[in-house]
Amino acid sequence: MSKMSKDAYEVKIADVISVNLAFREFASDFIDALELREEPRIIVDFSGVTTISRGFAHEYQVRRGRSAKIFSEINVPNNVKQMFAFAMDYRKEPRFPELADMKYELI
Repeated sequence: MSKMSKDAYEVKIADVISVNLAFREFASDFIDALELREEPRIIVDFSGVTTISRGFAHEYQVRRGRSAKIFSEINVPNNVKQMFAFAMDYRKEPRFPELADMKYELI
């Protein structure tokens, strides 16, 4: 489902991709397609989405941030919001900080 106006294009991502947003490449292709639209504003409706992978969430946010379009998200389920937050914070801190200063020797 999609709705159009002169200045905004609304798209339901579950209808275009899937209710399970799994692959980083799909996020990239999705943003590529939206960047071809004439409308300066893109509204992505997440209603119906049940799962999202860390890779999809990260790629979506990175590509969204680089786009000249103005993106808005609506009807974002809580689990998807949580994954968006996790994906952008992922690996800011070392996973095993106690190992960061260890010296390694190849045998």
